[in-house]
Amino acid sequence: MAGQEPGATVLSLSKQSHWQAALDLLVSRRLGSDQRAFGALINSSGRATAWQVSLSILQLMPACRVLPNQIVIGAAINACARVGRWEHAFQLLSDMLHATLWLNQIICSSAVTSCERAAKWQEALQLLHHMYHTEVLPDAITLNAAISACAKSGQWEAALEIYSVLLGFASPDEFTFSAAISACEKGEQWAVALRLLQEEMAKFRVTPNQTILGAAIAALGRGEQTQAALQLLEASEGTRMQPSQISYNSAITACQRRGHWQMSLHLLAAMPSVGLLPDLISFNASMSSCERGGQWQMALHLFSDLRRFLQAPDVISFNAAISSCEKVGHWQMALCLFADLPAAKLLPDEVTFGAAVSACEKASEWSMALHLLAMMKWEPNTNLNLTSFGAALSACERNGHWPAVLLLLADMEKVQLHPNELCLSAAISTCRRGLQWQLGLHLLSMMQSPNVISCSAAIEACEAACQSRLLVQLLAGVQTALSFPLDPTSQPDFQLTHL
Repeated sequence: MAGQEPGATVLSLSKQSHWQAALDLLVSRRLGSDQRAFGALINSSGRATAWQVSLSILQLMPACRVLPNQIVIGAAINACARVGRWEHAFQLLSDMLHATLWLNQIICSSAVTSCERAAKWQEALQLLHHMYHTEVLPDAITLNAAISACAKSGQWEAALEIYSVLLGFASPDEFTFSAAISACEKGEQWAVALRLLQEEMAKFRVTPNQTILGAAIAALGRGEQTQAALQLLEASEGTRMQPSQISYNSAITACQRRGHWQMSLHLLAAMPSVGLLPDLISFNASMSSCERGGQWQMALHLFSDLRRFLQAPDVISFNAAISSCEKVGHWQMALCLFADLPAAKLLPDEVTFGAAVSACEKASEWSMALHLLAMMKWEPNTNLNLTSFGAALSACERNGHWPAVLLLLADMEKVQLHPNELCLSAAISTCRRGLQWQLGLHLLSMMQSPNVISCSAAIEACEAACQSRLLVQLLAGVQTALSFPLDPTSQPDFQLTHL
């Protein structure tokens, strides 16, 4: 490159994607490059996702006595957009307005794209409104990015509103429908997704692709329209929208939500026949389907296959396997799986602990349930919740271990969890078994809407303790609680005296 002007050298290196060499040359010699060279250098570093370098180059321009123009700032905004750095893109837009530089369609499109990558739908809409007020007309790319930003946040109504705006500027394409149907899927609007697929796409002669098919099947699955999802998957075979891994996973997930474990397994087995390999999502959805259908042995068989073929189960895989054991009371198998988590370099989450504690509760293993609950306190990615406490209280109830009930209730107070009706019912039943009538009546007084089981347990506790006077008073309170009072906001009074 001998004999070239310094600015031309920088421009040449930038066009060849040698942005680091161009930057070194610029910094070491403080070359008086022009705006074109800086713009090319920012573009080159931006394509390499070196957005911070792009911003540094922009800040270096005044020292080189070169003022940024629309093209240069637009290139920096585009660099930020590539990695979803919407805050920096917004700041650059603000700088442009303060420098009285006019925004154009390309710059605004890059800024909206940065919002889309970061799922900042509200900011994307703000930009669209700003474009409208500054008479910068958005193009299809900009509006598609805004629809996609709404889709990522499940804002299906906003996505469809932008879709309506787009129809006034341009014809929708595959990207438009992919984003709009995805928005409907996340917003659980399966009927709208189906209308977009079957009516709107036909109207504009847009052929569905694999991404659109997967989003539509996922939308039907979320709406528990399993049969429609399977029909759509079957109809797509042999067409341009040949089912993809995403489509099959969406269909398997649709079956999982309804507990159709046989169909889940059929789809899982059919994937290799159409040239698709099941992935982690395929196995996890199939295992969850078996778990919901009470097919614990099949769930464990799939878990074994997953370890053999993919060798990388995640915490969702373990949760499905542990939950399948919990459903049928195989607490020892559930705890064996729980103990395998460290070897897989995985941390249990709230679902893992909840399933393991529930497995112990079904087997009346109250001490192990309390041990798991104690472990849960020290796990960084879990929070103690009512479900886990309820299962532990129920385990204690099965054994009449009322001292443990007192400890659990105290722990709930420490973590600011108010016991719900199920927790209090289990605690009162434990008091009945342990003849702790005073504690049982105190717990009953804490219930906003006492049920028949709780009242019966308290009555039996008083009866066993020969507390005839309190029994009569309690029966009067039960009659009030289980009747229909004239004032629906009133609550029965169980504040018994002389406890």
